[in-house]
Amino acid sequence: MKSISTLLRIYLSGIPGGLGDLKRYGGKKGIGEILRCLMPSDTDLSDEAFFNKSTTMTLYMIARAMAQIANSDPVGKFTAGNIADGVVLIGINREPREPREQPVAAAISFVNHHATALIGDKIPADVHAKMEFANMKLAHALFTGSTNALACVGRGDIRMSGNAGLLDNVNRLLDRVSEYLG
Repeated sequence: MKSISTLLRIYLSGIPGGLGDLKRYGGKKGIGEILRCLMPSDTDLSDEAFFNKSTTMTLYMIARAMAQIANSDPVGKFTAGNIADGVVLIGINREPREPREQPVAAAISFVNHHATALIGDKIPADVHAKMEFANMKLAHALFTGSTNALACVGRGDIRMSGNAGLLDNVNRLLDRVSEYLG
C-alpha cells in the first residue's frame, strides 16, 4: 500500500462534495470505518457481513483508482487513448441471492478517452462490456492477489462479455492499480 492518504483520496473521490461532504458518511468515525474496510484484519474478515462490505468497498475503490489512472498516469493515459467510448461493468455475484437482488457492481465510463468511475445508481442499464466475478470470496482473492486470474477465467469463475477491445484495455488499467495501491 503506497499510503493511507492515497487510499483515502482515491476512495473519497467518489463521495459527492469530496472531503467536505464526509460528515454525511460519519465524519472522523467514517474515515476509520473506511480504512478498516479497505485494510481489514484477519479477525475483521472472519465476519461474513464485514467481509462482504470490505470486498464491496475494495471494488469501488479499484474502479475509482482505474479512472484516476486512466486520466493521470502516463501509461494509463496512453491506454485510455486507445479506448473507444463505452462503459464496462465490473460485478460480483452474491450467492445465494434474493430474487431481485442485483450483483455488487461498479463501472468505468469512457468518453473521449476520459474515464469516470460509476457506482450505484449511476451505472447505466446498457453497458458495452462486462467482467463478472462468481462470488465475494473469489473477488476478494483476486483483489488481494491470492488466486490466479487466468485460471479463474478458465474455470468460468470470471465471466467476460461484450466489447473485447474495451475489456482488454480495462484489464491493462486494472494491472496498473497495484502500482499505486499494491
